[in-house]
Amino acid sequence: MKKINFNNSSSIIFITIAVIYLTGNIFWWYINTPIIPFGPSTLHFFDLFKDSFLYYNAPLITWIMKGIFFVFGKEYFDLQIIIMNYFFFLIGLYFIYKTGLELKDKETGNIAMVLFALTPVVYGLSRQYGHQDWHVMIAMIVNIYCLIKLNYFNSRKWSVLYGITVGIGLFIKDSFLMYFFIPLLYTLIKGLVEKTDKNKIINILIAILIGSLIAGCHYFRFEIINKILYEPVTETVPTFTFSSLRVMTIGLWEELLSPPIFLLFIFGFIWFLRKYKNKNKWILILWFIVPWGIIMFMPSRKEIDYAAGFVPAMTIFASLWCSSLKKILVKKIILIFCILICLLQFLDFSFGINMKIFSLKTKYKDNEIFYYNKYHYNYYLVAKKYVIPFVNYYLKNFKDKTCFIYLYFYKSFDILAYFNVRNIKIFSSLDEINDSDIVIFAKEYDLRIENLLFNCEKERRLVHKSEYDENILLKECSVVFNNINNNYMQLDDFYLDENDEREDEHIVVLGRKNLFEGKENIIKYPYKYEKIN
Repeated sequence: MKKINFNNSSSIIFITIAVIYLTGNIFWWYINTPIIPFGPSTLHFFDLFKDSFLYYNAPLITWIMKGIFFVFGKEYFDLQIIIMNYFFFLIGLYFIYKTGLELKDKETGNIAMVLFALTPVVYGLSRQYGHQDWHVMIAMIVNIYCLIKLNYFNSRKWSVLYGITVGIGLFIKDSFLMYFFIPLLYTLIKGLVEKTDKNKIINILIAILIGSLIAGCHYFRFEIINKILYEPVTETVPTFTFSSLRVMTIGLWEELLSPPIFLLFIFGFIWFLRKYKNKNKWILILWFIVPWGIIMFMPSRKEIDYAAGFVPAMTIFASLWCSSLKKILVKKIILIFCILICLLQFLDFSFGINMKIFSLKTKYKDNEIFYYNKYHYNYYLVAKKYVIPFVNYYLKNFKDKTCFIYLYFYKSFDILAYFNVRNIKIFSSLDEINDSDIVIFAKEYDLRIENLLFNCEKERRLVHKSEYDENILLKECSVVFNNINNNYMQLDDFYLDENDEREDEHIVVLGRKNLFEGKENIIKYPYKYEKIN
């Protein structure tokens, strides 16, 4: 193993970025803890506490976090997430340098490290536990580097390493498939067209075998194959509406790259298509264009996080263009300007210095277009306003009591995630309601309507991909409804947000009669909405 040369400019850049990231993320954690998992990402966070809750999702990151919780506990769950993500960041930072070095030269690798570290989606996702798109991004950097070193399957060593990266990437998240498969297919076909020999065929089979051995236990199941084939065409939405098209167009600078890096990417991509000459050119193009096209035109609901896997490719396009500039002064001016703006954006994003330039926005018809939109990554601040008060309310009034909670809106996921962290025993399936001391619903879904319970259990079984008979399920719900009606009493009701009196956020708290009937002052600590600036 080569020793790090501290006189080497690349080593200095790597270490400087590593120290700034670690210091910045820990300080950010210190001033913001607890970091509440929010929205759909809480379903993945939930998986850390419920066996096989999302059994149909790739399990590697879940296993890693479960191991961390087992060893260190979960009191500092948010810091543990940041530290785990930081180690992934270091891997990505090193291999994006190596990829730039392989594609052109050392300068390209250095610029790639800097631009990658200054990209908002990188430092934004590095602080969160979510869809695993952060980890897919890192896995793709390593995967593409190994694919380049593979030299069209002429290397036995890199065939083995490439197979490992494919298996690990697939074990992180199944969306890894749309990133790696077409570049692999291109490399395989071109390699065989150039020369087909025994050694190359053996290398191909070795890579496939290793990838299959690592990821096969998860993917070689009917449910997973069915999910991969049909999930992208479920939850269909119109493809060519502005809200759908913006995700993979203006959303690239609003929530992924920021305008300066986005402009460098545009210049870089055009230059790359016209002037870059290298046998690996199409590998890089396919890394970006294939997943971009899939996400852009798929008839399903889109999230900007889905695009994280090709962000490193965009920064490499930008880096290749910058390093190709002949005039040193022009190159320095462009890079210094970009770095200064992006550093200020990092400070604004992370610590709220509130520079007006980063709040610029305009309107297109009824849609706002932002200079950049940090709301997506800072939603945890909004979540804290009701999650922490709700959990504190529960702990102060019902500590050591078991709870069935069914609210059925995004804010409920945030609450449920934090319940698990605070060791509150919660139930989520229909047959567990009878074991609950407390039952919590949103008032909009009135308990007098038995369909509420039916929809609750139907939703749960769909998540588990379980088969069920609707008539039998409705009868089961009727039994549970009668039990709640006969054995529970209302203890409290309140709105999650005192300034937003929507009925789907009007919370009703029920308690078991044999525990609470006849008692006075049951609610000693009323719910109080927390105002956070």
